[in-house]
Order: sequence, then C-alpha cells, then structure tokens
Amino acid sequence: MPLWREKLVGLTVDDSCARQGCANPRSPKAGFGLCMVHYREDQALRAAPCGEPGCERPTIARGWCATHYQRWLKHGDPTVDMRRKPAKVCSEEGCSGKAVGRGLCSKHYGRFMRLGSTELPSRVTREMQICLADDCERPANGGCGYCTKHYHRIRKYGNTHEDRRATGRTICAVANCEATAVGHGYCVKHYQRYMKYGDPETVNPCRLCGNAETAQGVSWCLPCIESIFFDAGFRMLGKFVNRMAGIACECLTCGRRSTPCLMNVKKGSGCIECAKDEAARRNRLRRLTEQEARESLALIGIELRGLYENATNLVEGRCQRCGDLVKVKVGKIRAKLNNGETAYGCRRCYLSARTLPLKEVKERCAAAGSEYLSGFTTIRNKIRVRCLTCGRERTRRASDILILGNGCWFCMPRNIYNSKKLIRAPFLANQPSFLYIFEFSDSDGTVFRKYGVGRIEVRGEGRLRTHQRNGGSLIDVRHADLLTVVAAEELIRKSVSRWSYIPANKDFTRGGYTECYTPDIDLDLDAFIEAAGRLIQKMISTEDGSDRSALSGAERFD
Repeated sequence: MPLWREKLVGLTVDDSCARQGCANPRSPKAGFGLCMVHYREDQALRAAPCGEPGCERPTIARGWCATHYQRWLKHGDPTVDMRRKPAKVCSEEGCSGKAVGRGLCSKHYGRFMRLGSTELPSRVTREMQICLADDCERPANGGCGYCTKHYHRIRKYGNTHEDRRATGRTICAVANCEATAVGHGYCVKHYQRYMKYGDPETVNPCRLCGNAETAQGVSWCLPCIESIFFDAGFRMLGKFVNRMAGIACECLTCGRRSTPCLMNVKKGSGCIECAKDEAARRNRLRRLTEQEARESLALIGIELRGLYENATNLVEGRCQRCGDLVKVKVGKIRAKLNNGETAYGCRRCYLSARTLPLKEVKERCAAAGSEYLSGFTTIRNKIRVRCLTCGRERTRRASDILILGNGCWFCMPRNIYNSKKLIRAPFLANQPSFLYIFEFSDSDGTVFRKYGVGRIEVRGEGRLRTHQRNGGSLIDVRHADLLTVVAAEELIRKSVSRWSYIPANKDFTRGGYTECYTPDIDLDLDAFIEAAGRLIQKMISTEDGSDRSALSGAERFD
C-alpha cells in the first residue's frame, strides 16, 4: 500500500500474497488473496490431469488440456501429430528447389506448363519474314505477317493502304452513316454490332417494345426512354446521351426543371424538389403542438412553464415531485415514452427513486447467487460482487443483478426464460409478468398470431405498445408471476408446434419471427396458466425439480 494511503487510513494493511513466504502483492484478478503466480499453481492443482495417456497437464475442457483440446478443435483428433513435415524437393534430376506443383519447382513447373516438358527447346535460327503488303520490305514483326505500320492500318481501317494523315477523317463503311470510323472501317455503333453479331447492320431490338433500334449504351429505344421518364413524372427536354449523363427534364407536378440521369430514374428517384416539399409536409404533420407537448411532459410529472418552440429545443418546466425548474427536450421524452420507458419527475428525482436500501441490495444479490461487496449508489452504477458458487469476483452493473437478476456469467445460465431454471431463482420467479397474444397481417395478407412473455419490472408494458405500433391487435393478455407465465408459454409452444408460421415480411423485425402460428387453433390463456400452476407444483414436489412425467399435462392441449 502507498505511504499516502497508510497515512490517510491511519493503519498499516498487509497487501501481500496469502501464501506463506511470498512477498508478491495480491492480484485483483486472482482469488483467495493470492498473487497471480500462486493462484495459477492453486488452480492447476485443483484441476484433474489431461485424459490423454502420458499427459499430466491440467484439464480445461472435455477432459483434455489446452494443447489436446486445440488439436481436437482444429483437426477433430486430439492425438494428431502437429510437427511440421519436411518440404518436398523438385523431382527433376540435379534440382534441389522446393516443389510447388506436380512435384516440380517453380522454374521447371513453368517450363512444363508452357512447353509441355521440363527441357528447353533447341535454338533454331529462322529466316526473317518480310511484310505481306505490296512494296513493303520491312520485317513482319507486327502480327499476321505484316509489319507494325500495316498491321495497325488493318486493325484500324480494314486494309493496308488507308492512311489518316493522307485521307483525313475516315467515314464509316456502312451506307448513310457519316460517323468517324474507329475499327475495321466502322464507327463505334457499327463496330460493336460487327464484333457482337458479325454484321455491322444487324439491329439490336429494344427490350421493351422489341421493334425500334436501341439508343447508345442502353437496351431501350428513345421512345421507351421517354416513356420511362414520363412514368417517373418527368418530361424530357434535352437529348439522351447515355444512362449516366444528366438530361434536362421538367417535373410534371411542380414544373421545376432538373437534370436526372436514366440510371437514377430506373431506381425510382423522382423530383428532388417535390421530395423536399413532401418531407416538409410530413414534418409539419409530425410537429407537436404546445398542447401535445404539455400532455407529454405531464406524463412524466413535469409542468410546462417556458415558451415552447419545437420538440428539439430545450424548454423550461417545473418538476411536480421536487418543485425545481428544469430544462428538457420534448422530442426526446416523447421518443422514450414511445419505446416503453417509464419515469416520473426530473432526472435527480428519477435517480433518487432508483436507489434501494443496502439491506435490500444484499438480499437481491443473494437471491441472484452473488455476495455484495461494495460500490452501490444507484442501480445505474456498477457494484462489486462475488459468486457464491465459484468464488469469482466481478464488477457488474447493479441493474443487471438487482432488476434483471443475472448472476455469475460462468455459473448461472444466461437464458432465464425456462421454468426449470427459474425454480432455482426465487427472486426472478416471483417478479410480476404477463402473457399476451397479438394478431398481425403479413405482407401477402395472411393473418397470423404471436404469443410472448413480458416483464413489468424491466420495460413495463412497452412490449405491448411496440406490437401495437407495428400493426398488431391485442387478442388477450394475462398477468401472473414470471415462473407461471414462462411455464404457460412452454405449454403453448408444444400445443401450436404443428401450426407454426414464419412471416414472409422481412421487415417484421420488431414483431419477432418466433412464437408465431396460424389462427387455426384458439388458445385459452386462463386454462394454460392454470395448467402451468399444476405443472410447477409437481416439479417442486420432486426431489430435483425435473419431473419428466409432469410434462405430460401438455398433451391435452394438442
């Protein structure tokens, strides 16, 4: 401990390792008051040896040590030999290079792929060939038996006697086409047709009408392009160049001009100015009036006192609980209310209401399987706890333990929505909850229903409001403790398994993909809750709380 801390506390504290003769300081990550070295030794002594013959290392998973467990994960066999095998040598005689393919090194493999053999061909001198063009004695090194100059002329003009410098601009060879020739004596359009169809005069039909010739770079004719712009709310004024170039157009709704391109119009983009006007109209409809703002603030216990301008600016109000003047944003409060969050009063009153007596904090921690150590101020802060099962110390958010009832990450199962797990956690099992059934309509018109469980202490009835905002209608709801509604949900899941339904609408995310079924069967929640109560009594009456025969009570709901 530092000297200033000893002076502050007024006493000397031994912060060394608990192992006798060890002067190392205690490690906050180790338990039992040991340093990290002795903590690892202690853990190794506690663990059983590896299950592989001849291995004395401690076990970490599946009865194996870390080495054999990693071999099993990677190869599926913990006894696989991980030693690196020697590299293969090239099979060619006199070559010691590393083999990369077909037993050959990179040099001989390249020769084999090029020549079909690893031996170099004999060098044979060949006579120089002369260009095939008339009156040309240059060597034929351009291609196709021509020199470089005549080969480029053939590629560009289709013959060996055309020369741009002598004849000027070359016209396309197709009749009635005045465009400049770029290849084989054709312009760009006819050259592409020649390369694609073998004939420069073949017409590419329009994909929409099938008759007219297509425009430059697209698969539609000009009349069809004009109809596409007209369907999107535009009247073309300019000339079409290509699908990426903007075209001068006039909006048929507002009369304003813009330059959209064909690609954006095909994607569904309309007039930008009309979109801005529509967004402004929607914002005006969504804008809260002063009376609506006053009602929203009254729901959380704040009285509007200042001048209200809009939902995004700060407005002055008076807290009905403590009487202080506070500044809040109405839009932020409205969004929290829509998400199901519940609060009353200003922020200071909200935080003070979230505090608990220290005795109750310790009781709730013990019910969640942990021992409270230190650090509690409000449930929004973190506290230090020790697991009663494994002895590990962890820093957790107080709300996770005191409200959600989550215990140690290593010992307590994370999925608490199971009746057999809730029986071993009485604090969670007695929390007020509800069981509900909602009816939705899918994108194709199919009607289906969804059942589920909600906890009042976590989100209140915000789950019900969420489903209502997503177009669902509430069919039935019943309130009970968490253990009862979870057991009833398990019985319902077994009863509607043959009528399960998966929504086709992929945007149905907040409604949930699970617990959906077709309304071919009517569910009586009172009957299921009554059967769940009898099931829980049978499970509690058994010695281990896992009576399999008690589950047969769900068969009468099939």
